[in-house]
Amino acid sequence: MDQTTQIVLLIMVVVLGATLVAVGVMVIFLIKDLRESMTKVNTILDDVSEITSNVANGSEFLEEVLEGLKDSVDAIRTYAASPFGALLGVFNMFRGMREEKGGE
Repeated sequence: MDQTTQIVLLIMVVVLGATLVAVGVMVIFLIKDLRESMTKVNTILDDVSEITSNVANGSEFLEEVLEGLKDSVDAIRTYAASPFGALLGVFNMFRGMREEKGGE
């Protein structure tokens, strides 16, 4: 009986040891795959960051162009609406230049 018990315990220890080795190998492969996946995710995030900054730069440029166009249209409406408006616009221009220089 003692010998049978020892054989059963020895078989159980060998089976458990083999199972732990197999689980350890699987964990190593899992960590390796996780590392490769994280590298790919990092590359994708770098690309997304570059694309986002390019889109932001383009939208800022477009905003500046549209703002300049709006200012031009406003100036045309203000100064070209009538001869009096044009004269008033020239006066305002000179007054603005004088205020920029620090005059009263």
